[in-house]
Amino acid sequence: MRPLLVLCALLLTACVASPPQHFYRLDAMAAPAGSPTAQSLRVAIGRVDVPALIDRSQIVELTGNNEVLINESQRWAEPIAQAIGRVLASDLAAHLGSPLVWVYPQEPPADVQYRVDVTVQRLDMRADSVELAAIWSVRGVAVTSPLQHYTATIRQTRNAASTDEAVAADNRVLDELAARIAKSLAPK
Repeated sequence: MRPLLVLCALLLTACVASPPQHFYRLDAMAAPAGSPTAQSLRVAIGRVDVPALIDRSQIVELTGNNEVLINESQRWAEPIAQAIGRVLASDLAAHLGSPLVWVYPQEPPADVQYRVDVTVQRLDMRADSVELAAIWSVRGVAVTSPLQHYTATIRQTRNAASTDEAVAADNRVLDELAARIAKSLAPK
């Protein structure tokens, strides 16, 4: 009986000592687009690819040149690739002034004009900044439309060392990426 009480006490102590879990979500920065017009661009964002290092529920921070902190108590509220796609679609819609932006796995309508595929090469969260490196390709739906490739490296400083501020900086770099994608869709 005594060993059972000791075991229960140890288990109870372990449960009490666990740090609380905090969950974070990415949010669009730009105001939502208004009603569609006949001139509104119709854009489909394909699946967003992210590096394996950040493709996890825990928030990952770089603490040195080759050292990372995988924070067990600071987590994303949704898969990071889906969150990035959702935020890019919202921010892109606002930058284009068109609510007609779909993101994988939504099925876009047949009359979509552009398909955009995004690969996040890095999303480095450091103590003083967040840096995003991404590649995206744009293809007009017309059969003769050539595939265009673009790259961007975007950096935002963090105003504080908190996870809240890191996520806010993530939101800012994604908004800037959406602005650059919108620019790549502008008629040449």
